[in-house]
Amino acid sequence: MLACNGIIINRSYDNDRFKYENKKYNNLINYKPTVIVNDKDGILPLKLDRSELDSNEFPFEEELLTEVSKHYLAKILTLNVDLENIDNNKILHNGKILYGDNGFIIDSEYFLDGLENLEFNFLKIITDKSSLNLNTLSLDKKSILFVSLKETINLIVERNSLYPEGRARILLSKKKFNIHFSKDSKRLPLYIKNNIEIENENDEYVIYKTKNFEKPSFLLDIKELNTTLLQQTQSLQEISIRYFHKKTHKITIDIFRKYIKDNYVIPYDINLRKKLYPEAFRELKEFM
Repeated sequence: MLACNGIIINRSYDNDRFKYENKKYNNLINYKPTVIVNDKDGILPLKLDRSELDSNEFPFEEELLTEVSKHYLAKILTLNVDLENIDNNKILHNGKILYGDNGFIIDSEYFLDGLENLEFNFLKIITDKSSLNLNTLSLDKKSILFVSLKETINLIVERNSLYPEGRARILLSKKKFNIHFSKDSKRLPLYIKNNIEIENENDEYVIYKTKNFEKPSFLLDIKELNTTLLQQTQSLQEISIRYFHKKTHKITIDIFRKYIKDNYVIPYDINLRKKLYPEAFRELKEFM
């Protein structure tokens, strides 16, 4: 909504999204907030009938995104992460939480690029459950989980569930593997079937990878995998950073760089966050 001098200009305006160079909507922060302008000098560029903005952007576009980015980060840093019921963990805008052993990140390229340089592994969990208790899992200290809730790999297949973007190593039940990858099945294109390699299997599971996925694996030994995790999932997938293609605006990245620095993994313990990000808790206090 846009309001000026106490009058609602319109409740939905055409330029309600921030502009990104890629011109797509898979961005960390897409929508602008409700904007209320006090414009006694009549500077705000409105059309003659005052029904909408006479410009593609606000005159204060960069300042607005800066403030929205600060608000976003403040809410992330004060988020009480529930590891027993991760469906409770909702964050603003278009971001998703990725879970680690002692802390979390969000799926912004700023955090992801930082962790890739530190050789973290990214593991996608697909589960048909509405929530997942991560306290029951024992995570490697260099592993980050992306959990996809309420997703079922069934006869109507999303290709990305079985052949993720950016290459992957995938554990799937043998029954589902045979349904989708058998020679007689027409559920997947032939190029996908020809572009995988089986690395391990037993009576219950198959581990395969997309060709050219060469990251060292912790999935390969089925016998050593967490049985509690296997019972709760449809599939476990080692994925590359290229799986995540959400864009973060340069202005938002600059805010992250200023306050997060290279402490990419945000601790679950809020008291530890205050020690790790003192500048953020001091300067962003009005947003917390």
